[in-house]
Amino acid sequence: MPRTPPKAEAPHVLDGVLALYRAARTATGDDFAAQAFAWIRGCAPFERAVMVTTRQKVAWIDARFSGVPDPRALMTSYETVRHLDLLSARVFSQPMTALRQDRDAKEVAGKSMAPFRDHLKRFGCRFAASVAIPSAEGEMTTVMILIRGERGRRFDAHELRSLEAMAPHAVEAAAINRSSVLTRAAGRAADALPVGLADGDGRLIMTTPSFMRLFWQKAPATDVYLPATALKSLHKGRAWPLPQGGHSLHAQPDDDGSGWLLSLRPSGAVDGLTRRERQIAELFAGGSSYKAVAAQLEVSPVTVRSHLQNLYAKLGVTSREELAALLA
Repeated sequence: MPRTPPKAEAPHVLDGVLALYRAARTATGDDFAAQAFAWIRGCAPFERAVMVTTRQKVAWIDARFSGVPDPRALMTSYETVRHLDLLSARVFSQPMTALRQDRDAKEVAGKSMAPFRDHLKRFGCRFAASVAIPSAEGEMTTVMILIRGERGRRFDAHELRSLEAMAPHAVEAAAINRSSVLTRAAGRAADALPVGLADGDGRLIMTTPSFMRLFWQKAPATDVYLPATALKSLHKGRAWPLPQGGHSLHAQPDDDGSGWLLSLRPSGAVDGLTRRERQIAELFAGGSSYKAVAAQLEVSPVTVRSHLQNLYAKLGVTSREELAALLA
């Protein structure tokens, strides 16, 4: 759907947009989101904000959030009430237009609007400004919601115009940031195909459509989590072989340590090693002696020798040189 030009706004609305795009390519997700929301707050002050992308009732958080304890629950509630009240539905039916939603407005005073009022009360909202930005393909829509609480004031016309002008840039920059995170991850592991980010509970935060299709032919209607068997393996530091075969799922801590960077690699014998076996294998293959490995890992040399015997049998190797070649 073609973007409509923003209505007249103060010249300072787009100040800092170049800095936002630069941050999108270099900053971590948290740092980028903080800068994006700070930029928006300069023209349309708010207490809370959230930016999510929806696709067939599945929500992904494109940017971190500001003061919203559970942005996914907010979006779930939003998706539910949009079918029950006209104001929420308008956000989706009028893309690129910032709309006000006031909990105490006359148009939401009726009994049928109770779900909408409860939705705002649940998150301490009295006034909200929302704008929907459709993707070029029309399959995904990003919704940005700015919230003011009980002591806030109604969003005025200038702030709505500002949000209309700024939201498309924030949405596009968020997509750039997501791609940059995965690209940087690929640079750290050249043999791996980065496929997404997951939080500590295995909930997918960023991912690629092709990765989603490995598990679900159709997009799930609820929050998207890694399969329980995959999560169990990753918690133990092991790769998880995909049911289709050929590749295994690997995970490493993301930049801020709050979740995992996920990648796919061709399956191999080393995927069956435990975390401790992999540690010992890498140190020994690198030239360390039994005693040196034992000292570094704070175990006995006998334990190191026992682990090496087991992993030699698992990998089918007979020497340090073969082990090093296989790990490489």
